[in-house]
Amino acid sequence: MKLTREAMLGLSWAVAWLALPAGSPRCAEINFDGPVSGYQGEFQLFPKGKQRPKMEEDTAYLRNGDRLSGVVEGISGGFLALRSELLTEALRIPLGNVRRVLLKDKERSAFEGKARAIFARGDRLRINVKGYDGEELLAETAFSEEVRISKEHLSGILFRHEPRVIYKADFEEGGLCGFEAVGGTWHVQNGKLAPTSGDHPSPRRARLKVHQEGHLRYEWEVSAGPGLPIQARFFLFAQGPNPDMPGNAYWVQVSGRALYLYRAIQNNTQHVASVSLSSNKSARRFEVDYDSRSGTIRVSADGEQVIAGLFSSPIPYGEYIIVSAQRTEGFDNVVVRQVADALLPPAGEGGDEEELVCLVNGDRLTGEVILISEGNVRIKTGYASEPLDVSMEELSSLRFGGETKSEDRELATIGFRNGDQLSGEIINLEEGRLRFGSPYLGDTEIDANDVSGVLFPGETELSDVGSAKGGGGDLRQSPPSEVIRSGFGFPVPVFTH
Repeated sequence: MKLTREAMLGLSWAVAWLALPAGSPRCAEINFDGPVSGYQGEFQLFPKGKQRPKMEEDTAYLRNGDRLSGVVEGISGGFLALRSELLTEALRIPLGNVRRVLLKDKERSAFEGKARAIFARGDRLRINVKGYDGEELLAETAFSEEVRISKEHLSGILFRHEPRVIYKADFEEGGLCGFEAVGGTWHVQNGKLAPTSGDHPSPRRARLKVHQEGHLRYEWEVSAGPGLPIQARFFLFAQGPNPDMPGNAYWVQVSGRALYLYRAIQNNTQHVASVSLSSNKSARRFEVDYDSRSGTIRVSADGEQVIAGLFSSPIPYGEYIIVSAQRTEGFDNVVVRQVADALLPPAGEGGDEEELVCLVNGDRLTGEVILISEGNVRIKTGYASEPLDVSMEELSSLRFGGETKSEDRELATIGFRNGDQLSGEIINLEEGRLRFGSPYLGDTEIDANDVSGVLFPGETELSDVGSAKGGGGDLRQSPPSEVIRSGFGFPVPVFTH
């Protein structure tokens, strides 16, 4: 085979890219707008920007470290066919030499699904639940209006809901809206919660008692006087009421253009990450998204995500939110939302054989799910004389009882553009359709436009990341949204609202 001049130039760039030391940022994978620093012990800092590099072409990653880009023309007979403009003829690569394939960015299917089925091996699939008879789940998927899934393959179901507001204050009425001063005198003026100037040494603090557990999203605005830099902090998941000794807590601190993320473990402060913001403003809006079961945290400033990462030992719950001002900074539009579909049953609750149903309002029912029909779930409990009927609209998650059946053989893992993933045996890829044998769904054919990539058997990156970060197929632990980052090179969220 002959290489064109353009191919030789491309290979020279590829060699330079591969020659970088392990862990070095590569421009094709990391999109930093500015320097972000953080420690690499308990916290894994995620690259800033897009979830994965923009794929202008299909790309095959080989087991020997080579990378080839072009157009994947098909998979059949144990070979991957790839055509590149830089090569004079198409390549036929034995699948045994292929680690993974990422497919060119395309528009995904319009199908969203109101729920997600969770299987063994960490697999997950968006569905619309149509029925359940105690043995089989009847569901609609992106590739079939009706599929039947045996209960023995299911760990459970996550039901999709909009986040529920558990606290909201715009301070327009003049009261402190539940906040209590713990340093200085606090008041509401011009629709902002702020400390009184000069009555107490800095910093001045106020706290709000609110239970925090699971997946929460926080929003707040903070402003300083005209021309003054902001000097303020916002504590979340604080387990104690004393801001000087909060026990365990996270907090976001802004000092002019500098933004810091800290956490305290048994009152010992740890710097997590920091970033320099684009400009020095006297008013800003912040957001924090934190899932206490997966350990994932994301911090945004003025609508732009600036810090994101994963704690290997996350703080599981908190009782207080604390705001802190260096001078007379004012806080406004404080909102806390509970993401219902992250309220997964923790390990050990409900028993291994019993099924566990979690509701949006936090209630939990144990027993046996005997029927799902016409939008209702029927649960037989050990304490009610008659089965209980609950609307699916009120459900957050369902964990099935008993041991989930898992395949021992090595299978490929298929990543979907909506964040789903399924294990299976690749049969072929022809004329825009991917056909594979699924242990849950049988012989399945899907539109290749919905597929973002394939991780072939023999690779251990996927399972290694899942076990290290507490993910996988166990519904009793919320799988981190970045669980397949090293397998496919991009994170997949559980749900996106």
